[in-house]
Amino acid sequence: MEKTRHDPAVRFAVRDATESDYAAMCDIHVSAIKSISTVFYSAELKASWAIGLHPDGYAGGKAKGESYRVAANENNHVCGFSSTITDRLLALYVHPDAQGMGIGALMLSDAERRIQQSGVAEAKLNASLNAETFYAARGWKFTSFDSFVSRGGLSLQIARMQKAFT
Repeated sequence: MEKTRHDPAVRFAVRDATESDYAAMCDIHVSAIKSISTVFYSAELKASWAIGLHPDGYAGGKAKGESYRVAANENNHVCGFSSTITDRLLALYVHPDAQGMGIGALMLSDAERRIQQSGVAEAKLNASLNAETFYAARGWKFTSFDSFVSRGGLSLQIARMQKAFT
């Protein structure tokens, strides 16, 4: 297990997600979206983004080729998760109660390593506006703004980013 930078007594390990993790992943997903500052997304946009999330959805993603990883503490409490497929980081969420403990950076390093091991020269992601600086501080380059239609049918602005592996 790797120590986080904020509390050396607390250790987190990143491991493959199992079906039994899907409920915790869903809770993290919804909680993280809802905790985003309204400076970036209105309450209406966040609700539209989070609507319809259900633990069964992760099984569907896995069936389509997504690879899920979770960050768990020494008691196996899941506090973050990521999703990758080929050259893309599709998702990286940390529960609001665990943010600021280095878990996001730990999970991002793990995701980058997994993408790089797949043999691609460059990784891509769509960052929520609140996460753009997090990725930029870790070597990801902004390429353009875009939008996506949420599960609730509203359009949310995102930042397209990429990182070359040299």
